[in-house]
Amino acid sequence: MLNIYQLNAMHKLLDQMVDMLGGCERILKTPMPLAYAIHLKQLLLLYCLSLPFQMVGSLGWWTGPTVALISFTLFGIEEIGIEIENPFGHDPNDLPLDAICNTMLRNIEDLVTLTPHAETFEARDRGLAARG
Repeated sequence: MLNIYQLNAMHKLLDQMVDMLGGCERILKTPMPLAYAIHLKQLLLLYCLSLPFQMVGSLGWWTGPTVALISFTLFGIEEIGIEIENPFGHDPNDLPLDAICNTMLRNIEDLVTLTPHAETFEARDRGLAARG
């Protein structure tokens, strides 16, 4: 049987959990628009194609490897952004939500099975009385 303090704490935690669920659903349901992704890739391509012309005067023969490294980095960052756009699912790069939920369930079941001792409430009440 739950006392009023445990019930209030559980209600607060449940409210927080519902708020977090709403945030996760907003992330899931708001993907990056396709036009934005295409435009970003085109801009990166134009930048990387024009980069050698900007650097050849100062780098000479090192222009090719330098531009290749910069292009690899920029396109890699863009691909990482696309990959982590949807963190919910069962791909290797997705969040391990099943494991997180199972851990939470075990913790909640452990907390529910605990029985409060009268000494705990008496010590807390003494502490509250001393402050007040």
